[in-house]
Amino acid sequence: MYYLEDDTICVIEPTIDNAGFQQGKLVRRNKIVKNINGDTFHWKDFNIGIDICIYGVVYHIIDCDLFTREYLNSQGIDVGDKEEPPIDPYTELRKNKQKTPTCVTKIPDDVRRRFLEYDKMVLLFTATWNNDIYRIMYFLTDDTIAIREVQKPNSGKDPVPMLLKRMKVPKDWKNLPSTYPAAYMEYGDPEIVEYYTPKDFLVSL
Repeated sequence: MYYLEDDTICVIEPTIDNAGFQQGKLVRRNKIVKNINGDTFHWKDFNIGIDICIYGVVYHIIDCDLFTREYLNSQGIDVGDKEEPPIDPYTELRKNKQKTPTCVTKIPDDVRRRFLEYDKMVLLFTATWNNDIYRIMYFLTDDTIAIREVQKPNSGKDPVPMLLKRMKVPKDWKNLPSTYPAAYMEYGDPEIVEYYTPKDFLVSL
């Protein structure tokens, strides 16, 4: 710190927890000689990016506060850009050790919780196939799907109650195990890897 009122200087080191050595004020406030001619430091001698030798210790200036920057600029001194301080490997190691490890706990798919939260909640979609209209119902409580045809009056077609009974529908029907009979539509979890979910249903414009 440089005091404009009497051109004195003091050097203070920021304290670090558990550093193991004395910290704080390194140089008491006084006028400091800068060369063998006995000249003392002046505020014009300070700028970002330069080295200052005080009592045999060389300090490299990397930044200054806003008041200092504005004052030097008002006096016609071009202040350099802020520099990043050098990284201390030991300090970084201590910071990493002090960090609390974080972990993500996966919430199991609780059937009872899903029933209480999504009971009687159904996503209803309207779809067409072979010029016929169908209702696709997605049941959020257990991720099952049912498809029902919308009967038109006097269509001449035999009424079909459900095109697809309520069940979980796998995405890939081509890679099903050959051990299952073709008439049996619903497969167990060990055989089916991925089922349809609500995000798979989009409405085309």
